Amino acid sequence: MTRKAKRKFLSLEEKARIISKASTSRKKGDIAAEFVISNSTLSTTLKSKDAISSALSSGTSTKRKKLMQGAHEDLEEALFKWSLDMHAKKMPISGSVLQQKALN
Repeated sequence: MTRKAKRKFLSLEEKARIISKASTSRKKGDIAAEFVISNSTLSTTLKSKDAISSALSSGTSTKRKKLMQGAHEDLEEALFKWSLDMHAKKMPISGSVLQQKALN
């Protein structure tokens, strides 16, 4: 029985290097072999080069592997600011208090 290849997640830094090497008109197969990724992973990375470059320019960590956004970004941002404010005031925050704040 053959084993499935283990899934490999690339960091933003690695994806940026892949994009720069692809722009130098090297063969895609050579680039995929160099980074030990499949051709489909290479194609997906090249398709999302705009999102990758904007994430890097906005200061996202280069060690990050996924560019997933939260389902409720505005709510998460508001809760984060509120929790920072509470920590600055040395007020304890429990899970239930945070949940109540999110519901309000």
